[in-house]
Amino acid sequence: MLLRILLLVIAIWGTMWVQFHWEERTLTLSLGLLAVVGIVIELFRYSQKTNRLLKDFFESVKYQDYAIQFSSNYKKDTGLVALQQTLENFIFKLKDDRAEQEAYQLSLEFILNQIQTGILVYDEKGKIILSNHAAGQYLQVKDLHLILELEKQDYQWWNTLVQSPVGKKVLLTQSHEQRYSVLKNEIRLRGEKVNLVVIQNIYSELQQKEIESWQKLTSVLRHEIINSISPIMSLSDTLIEILELDSEPLADGKKIDDDTFDDLNESLAIISKRSKGLVNFLDEYRDYTSLPKPEFEETYLDTLLQDIVQLVKTEMQEAKVSLIYTCDSPKLKHHIDQEKVEMVLINLLKNARQAVKGNEQAEVRLTLGFDTMNRPLIEVEDNGCGIVEEAISKVFLPFYSTKKDGSGIGLYLSKQIMQLHNGEISVKSEYGKGTVFSLKF
Repeated sequence: MLLRILLLVIAIWGTMWVQFHWEERTLTLSLGLLAVVGIVIELFRYSQKTNRLLKDFFESVKYQDYAIQFSSNYKKDTGLVALQQTLENFIFKLKDDRAEQEAYQLSLEFILNQIQTGILVYDEKGKIILSNHAAGQYLQVKDLHLILELEKQDYQWWNTLVQSPVGKKVLLTQSHEQRYSVLKNEIRLRGEKVNLVVIQNIYSELQQKEIESWQKLTSVLRHEIINSISPIMSLSDTLIEILELDSEPLADGKKIDDDTFDDLNESLAIISKRSKGLVNFLDEYRDYTSLPKPEFEETYLDTLLQDIVQLVKTEMQEAKVSLIYTCDSPKLKHHIDQEKVEMVLINLLKNARQAVKGNEQAEVRLTLGFDTMNRPLIEVEDNGCGIVEEAISKVFLPFYSTKKDGSGIGLYLSKQIMQLHNGEISVKSEYGKGTVFSLKF
């Protein structure tokens, strides 16, 4: 470019010099003018190339089209090579920065979709800016674009998200197994005020607190019961010994007749026997519910379930119950305490077998797969009599049983075992149609 301007200046100066100092002015002047015109045309073409080059560059930046290729014609002009190279380097840098930003964005989305905490961000107009997988699961909606859309689908959720005070946790209960903590905060994103909502499913935490509370309560009750029964046991044993060794006349000269003596002796024996039985039960309950620390090992869940099916197969056949096992993920592995999980499943299958008693088409299904959060899921389903609605929330309480001869310990213990696995056990039942117990790890 500088050379072209220099030539233009020389041509103009030479033409003027010739006009004033050379006698053959006409021819020389014509040649000079032609030289000036040629150089001006060349300068115009050069500026046009530069403009096109810059135009291509700015359009590439504007539309983020970093795959643009500059025309090879530019490379023939040595004056544009340096500019073209600088612009290409700048575009490559923008391309690398964009790729890095996209990789970061994908990593962030992947992480957000792996966590079980729901994240929802919406602006003042109610437009959803960000929503992770967990939030969609909790809200039970897909492709939510406006927070207003939620009002018709689930008014309770909409009211909680929109009306809850900023900076204060709100508890939302939709069912026995769906209990959420919702916290809304206002933040600024690119200069605009947006709402950041954090949703946590606190069902597992509540379960753990519930178990701890029951453990403390039963420990206190056991202590108080034993403290009360021990003296009764001691006194009844002492009285039995006295009656066996001594039947001396009473102070007024009367004696206990044989029938009264026998009734008294028998009654004291019953008191002693029942007291010892109650103490033994409390000791056994303590030993039974004091679970040792789990020993986790990587286990093929399909292999574990097939072994359990073989174990209960004979009992199912004798009870004329059809046991159907389905596995969607034969290679699924998970770190579990195999013995404890076996205990849970055997108890659930036993309960299912008893629940379908009397059903001519008795059927129990055992299923292995994944839940909606992509967690390992084992389900035990029966087509028995089902559980009445008011009893569903109580089935995991200690000493509560829907069976006449049930101890109320099995499901309570199963709940503790699943807590030790950082999982959960849940139940769905429709009275008269059947029950499904789900183990989520």
